Amino acid sequence: MKKIALILALLLIAGAVYIYCSLRSDVPEGATIYVVPVYGQSLALGEEALPVTPLDSLFAATSHRLKGSELNEQFGYFDDASIFRQRVKLLLRRKTRFFETSAAMLGATLVDSLSAHGDRRSVVCTFQAGQGQTGIDYMSRGTNAYNKLLDQLREIAATARRRGCRVVMPAFCWVQGENDLVWSTDSAYGRRLQRFREDLEADVRTIFPDENALFGPRGRLMCVAYQTSALAIAEDGYQSDEYVCRQLRVPCEQLELVQTDSCFLVSTPVYPFTVMREYVHIDGRGQQQLGRYEGRAVAEWLFAGHRRTGLHPRQTRISGDTIFIDFNAEKFPLQLDTAFVAKAENYGFSVVAPSGVQPLRGVVVGDSAVALVCSSRPQADWKVRYGVNGQRGKGGRLHGPRGNLRESSDLPDYCAIFEVKLSQ
Repeated sequence: MKKIALILALLLIAGAVYIYCSLRSDVPEGATIYVVPVYGQSLALGEEALPVTPLDSLFAATSHRLKGSELNEQFGYFDDASIFRQRVKLLLRRKTRFFETSAAMLGATLVDSLSAHGDRRSVVCTFQAGQGQTGIDYMSRGTNAYNKLLDQLREIAATARRRGCRVVMPAFCWVQGENDLVWSTDSAYGRRLQRFREDLEADVRTIFPDENALFGPRGRLMCVAYQTSALAIAEDGYQSDEYVCRQLRVPCEQLELVQTDSCFLVSTPVYPFTVMREYVHIDGRGQQQLGRYEGRAVAEWLFAGHRRTGLHPRQTRISGDTIFIDFNAEKFPLQLDTAFVAKAENYGFSVVAPSGVQPLRGVVVGDSAVALVCSSRPQADWKVRYGVNGQRGKGGRLHGPRGNLRESSDLPDYCAIFEVKLSQ
């Protein structure tokens, strides 16, 4: 019995040493650590997205400056697990809940930007966090998902102190909204998201005290917001040509925050991506692309102080039977993409009147504006929409709510879903 007990003790010691060596941080002493988590519901966690990024190759390509939540080369997340259980699952290479997320490509993009600006020593820590199938109220301050995110940041802070590292947390990425849109719990969504950002900034200041945590050019924690396009899967029905379309509240409030709140940046609307089962979860390639958009937005803010707001309408005007929409864009001319995003009727534009009449007859795209030709002179109570279409129960670039308008950047901004009420 003593011999068996000794063997078991030795095995336990060996296991503990193995766990420690496998999960310990490998951040260089004295390095600067840029922390940018991705927080949200199932799209943030990569539900259904099969892994497509060869992580070992990616770590090598970034000169091992890309780190996960443990400040080592371990990626993965389990939204129902404590940090300890998550570490064990990572160690055992559990793949049952391991998906492609935007975090890896976000981090790699930011590492490349650091190098382009002459910084070849700092590391980037990024990881996914949140809770699947959860509304914004159940992911905010005091909830399990939020507390776990804070615990992960505290672990990063503790490791940074031990290794004499400086922490910079310029932003977090927000990928949530489908639950509130689908289940009609979207009242005052924009204000709820503003409060979440404010709460997280305050809590991060206590985790990284003094002047150890910097929040970028204006000293604020920025929110990099995507835009949900899950209009057609709402549980209370979806009629895209109705004058009042409840499903527009969440995406339109996400867009409004980017337009009006200086603490918000835009990554991208998600309708240009392929969706698993054409329902809601974007696939692995889409997650990679989302990460590139997120990384670009953070890098532009961090190194140039540029707050990217994406492609969206700037103003409308009426001339005869035509509505002209001037657009905000990073790079003109405007373009129509019907090769990757399946052509939508009128390229995604629609005009609705209270009477139910559909007056739109044609769409002409110019360098910086779009002309909507109508059957009669537009009235002040008409609404112009974009991306409010698609087959009921569908999502993504083929049959979901979508549009074909984009601008001309190498990584092009696709036009945000929007609704504008006309005025004379």
